[in-house]
Amino acid sequence: MSANILFQHVRILDPASQMDCVGDALLRDGILIESASDSNQIGSNRNTIRNVIGLNRRNGISIISSHRNLIIGNHIGINDFGWTGIGNDSSGIMIRDGSAENIIGGNSDTTRNLISSNGSNGVVLRGNGTSRNIFIGNYIGMDKDGIRMRGNGFAIGAFFPTGHGVLIDSGASHNILGGDTDSLKNVISANFFAVVAITGSGTSGNVVIGNYIGTDITGARALRNGTSGVMIAEGASGNRIGGNSVSERNIISGNGTGNFIPDLARGIHLVGVGTSNNRITGNYVGVSSDGSSRVRNIGHGIGIFAGADGNFIGGETPEEGNLISLNDGNGIVINDSRRNL
Repeated sequence: MSANILFQHVRILDPASQMDCVGDALLRDGILIESASDSNQIGSNRNTIRNVIGLNRRNGISIISSHRNLIIGNHIGINDFGWTGIGNDSSGIMIRDGSAENIIGGNSDTTRNLISSNGSNGVVLRGNGTSRNIFIGNYIGMDKDGIRMRGNGFAIGAFFPTGHGVLIDSGASHNILGGDTDSLKNVISANFFAVVAITGSGTSGNVVIGNYIGTDITGARALRNGTSGVMIAEGASGNRIGGNSVSERNIISGNGTGNFIPDLARGIHLVGVGTSNNRITGNYVGVSSDGSSRVRNIGHGIGIFAGADGNFIGGETPEEGNLISLNDGNGIVINDSRRNL
């Protein structure tokens, strides 16, 4: 199946719980695109009423071994009005098993996906060959206005750890989260665990630029998640957080609650043997988007721990320097790790 516009303005919900809907009460996804089903479109930029994909027993949307699909303008885990959670039991969007060149979101209000209130993660990119996928202009973990907490990962009985805003793991590589203009930024906040987690050996070459991570849409108010803003762990290497221009700056502020694993409540957390050659450049950590006010991370600004060696913080030009200020802990802490620059 290829080159189809699959859904526009439909309700895809668990029929055991909702009327007037298309869905499945069994352990299935709301929408499943698999086995080289390429170049399909879910949603539209022309609808005033969005697709609503919620209350399904697994993921809202799964893309498995399929490429060049477009997902725009959907409400995934949240109702038509964008205020009330109707989460899918697992993740909002799952992309795995070699799926490549899919685009999630766009550069306007009409192409934005709202991915909130799901039981596990907001978005997952998983597995070798899952690469060159692009996530732009989405709200993950909040309401349609970008100001109220509607986090992912709060399902009772969900497997621990869970509840990242975006999880990139198990060898997924060369994916892009955000962009270098304001309209391409994702706002990712208020999730149960980390906002962005990049984990596992072979998970490399992923780029996170121009996003608000831990704040609301204004960049001046915290919408706190449970732990770190960005976590790179378990041997993930060669990933880049930020860049060498103002337009690629991430705002990584307002993270951690202090009552859920407070030792992980950092702006950026690098941990584990093999977690190496990652670059953290040009970000604001602990301050508002204009750099003028405090939006503190509960812990350290940046922490490097437990054998995370050979990572780079900052750079040779002023634009590559990180502004790390006004956090509750220290600016940068390095413990049991070497050759970090």
